[in-house]
Amino acid sequence: VTDPDGLTINKNQNDILGAVYSEVDLDGDGNLDDQVIIPQKKIGDYLITVVPEAGASSSDTYNLEVTISGQTITLARDAQISNIPTGGYILRSTENEIEQIIPATITFDPQTLNLKSKGEAVTAYIELPAGYIPSEIDISSIKLNGIVPALARPTSIGDCNKNGISDLMVKFDRK
Repeated sequence: VTDPDGLTINKNQNDILGAVYSEVDLDGDGNLDDQVIIPQKKIGDYLITVVPEAGASSSDTYNLEVTISGQTITLARDAQISNIPTGGYILRSTENEIEQIIPATITFDPQTLNLKSKGEAVTAYIELPAGYIPSEIDISSIKLNGIVPALARPTSIGDCNKNGISDLMVKFDRK
């Protein structure tokens, strides 16, 4: 776990004052689970990187839950090790809540607007990290610059950049 100040705690290192890394049987299954306790919540982004145990198979699974100030978020439930996000998991901590941040790659078409063009929409292609499914994105939650909502239609699932990873196509009113 890396905190908003860039300080890290893991099995071999602890830079976070008061934080504890331990291995305990949290679920009573006889296997040790990794647990990180950070007593002082900081405002900002936490990065959680999952590192498989030595000898683990890519088809083995893991669970990842985070509890901050009584709020619990499940980041992974029976997720295969082969699907560990390469960029890790990001949690944003505010004064009142925590939320998961899913980094996406977004490609716009057109990339440059011609102000004299009569085009009616701007198209965006949203590609998510491995383990996330673009068709599960709530279209009503998508906003350009936090203001302009994505149009409810048309939308489609495809592979805009032909890299083998599915993306969601949405459009925004060009006005």
